[in-house]
Formats: sequence, C-alpha cells, structure tokens
Amino acid sequence: MARPPFESALDLVVLGFALAIGAGILAHGTGFLARSSAEASRGSVVFLGRANWLQNDVYAAYVKGFRRIGFAVRHVELPCGSDLTCWRQLSETNPNWLTEFVEAFDASRPVTVVGRSRAGYVALVLAARYPNVQAVALSPVVDFAYLAEFIGASSYPPSLVRSAARLAEARVFIAVGHDDRRVGTALTQDLVAEVYKARPDAAVTLVVTESPGHKLADLSDAVSRWAVNR
Repeated sequence: MARPPFESALDLVVLGFALAIGAGILAHGTGFLARSSAEASRGSVVFLGRANWLQNDVYAAYVKGFRRIGFAVRHVELPCGSDLTCWRQLSETNPNWLTEFVEAFDASRPVTVVGRSRAGYVALVLAARYPNVQAVALSPVVDFAYLAEFIGASSYPPSLVRSAARLAEARVFIAVGHDDRRVGTALTQDLVAEVYKARPDAAVTLVVTESPGHKLADLSDAVSRWAVNR
C-alpha cells in the first residue's frame, strides 16, 4: 500500500489544521486537575496515563509546553495503567471495557487529548468518536494483535484501521520513531494512508522521527505549535 509522505523531526510540515480547542473534562478514572491563571486563554488538555507521567520523561516536556502557551492541564488514569498483561486480562474478561471508557468521556466541549503508546491508541479512539476531541498520539499502538502480550488472546481492542474513515473527519497529530518495532512504524504509516484514502484533505499530521525503537524525540514544541494553529 502506498504511504503518504511524512516529516522528520527536523523538518516538520503540518499537513492540515481544523477544529477548535476549548475546555473539557474526562468523567472516568482517577484523574486530577491542575489549573493555571491563563486557563481561559487556550482551553484544556487531557493527558492519559499514570499521574507520575506528567512529571517524568513521558509527558513532562509536553505538559510544560501546553502550560506555557496557556492551556489547563488535566490528567486521567487509564484502566490497568501501563500493565499490558492487565490490559489483556481486562479485554478477555470484559470485551466492552474500552467502549465503557469512551462513553464515560465528556466531550460536550472541545478538548485536546494526549496519549503515548496504548494511551495514544485510546486518544485516537476518542478523536474518532467525538467531533470535539483532537488527539496527540505519541508512538501509538495501532493494532493490539501486533503486541507480544496479546498473542493468542481471545479478545482485544479493534485495530485503528477500522476507524480510519472516522479519523479522517478528526484533527490528529501522530508521531512515531522510524524503526519502532514495539508498535510497528509501518502499521502507523498504513493507518495514516487509510485515513488519506478515506479523505485526501484529512487534518492528520504524521511525524516520523529518527528516534530509536519505541523511544521518541521531544516534539513538545512542534505539538504546541500544532495546537495553537487550529
């Protein structure tokens, strides 16, 4: 399958911009809210994952970048946190857990959702479901069947390729390393190709970096510029 051109971390070209960023809140999980005096100037950002990710190298630079330009930062825990064995068990015992999580999301007002790896998958699912959600997906899982932890699983969340047509109507920023064998760089590129196949002018930005493996270079400045150029 032909893949769309992509940008390197050193030469970012934004492919499209749409939708507006406002305030929102996620009514699920054990999250906390951190407000700034400039909250009303930009809107709200929800980070998916563990609370300590906001302070470490997973999200810290992105949190700082969003706060610097006037966004309120919100956080919500995902079921099972980052334990993929737990994610598999949850998917096998309650195949509807993701649907329940998504339906608990309050998307009545525009919000930016940020997720890394499996949290990036959830961020894209939310963007595909709700017009008010725009997503930043860092090294996202595209297909859980690709992950070693899910080999032989009786049930797992559906591939994002099935949501390509809906993602074509969303505004998303996707970044992945050029050789990410953990989630599959080619799977990410193929997903974006399907999105553009559904809608050639889709507002989807794909950045492929020179980062090794599942690690990802700091793209917080690029993400911040993308967020404000809505």
